[in-house]
Amino acid sequence: DYEFIKFPDENKIILPFYGWAQCGNNWSDILEDYPKEKLEIDTELNNIKIKQNQKYFVTRAKGKSMEPEIKSWDNLLIRMEKNYNFNDNFLLIHKEKPKVKKIKQEAGKIFLISLNPDFPDLEIKKEDSIDIIWVVENVIKF
Repeated sequence: DYEFIKFPDENKIILPFYGWAQCGNNWSDILEDYPKEKLEIDTELNNIKIKQNQKYFVTRAKGKSMEPEIKSWDNLLIRMEKNYNFNDNFLLIHKEKPKVKKIKQEAGKIFLISLNPDFPDLEIKKEDSIDIIWVVENVIKF
């Protein structure tokens, strides 16, 4: 279901699109509440190097917490992979809400970091549910 379609001899792929990811606003479940569509993406325009053995999908940012790098309504290419480094932006499920954040580990604690200084860091508590960490590969232009 997460496979992409690549057109032969063209720089285009088609990927599944799922709802919204929270960047500062309250929102709901990304993979269940929104109907799935397919979006055609120009890989050359977006400087995307798709790997056949990876799974991808597209979501849309909602809110201002990741500005200036990610703006509200930006379409995000998500790579479904657990291999990452802490410089990446992530799509994760925190307290059952999809969020786009950076992750920082400091003094034995883990924080969700916003790029916009108007939004405070969120410390992950032991009782917090956090799930599905995927990498924001790219902001997509159409």
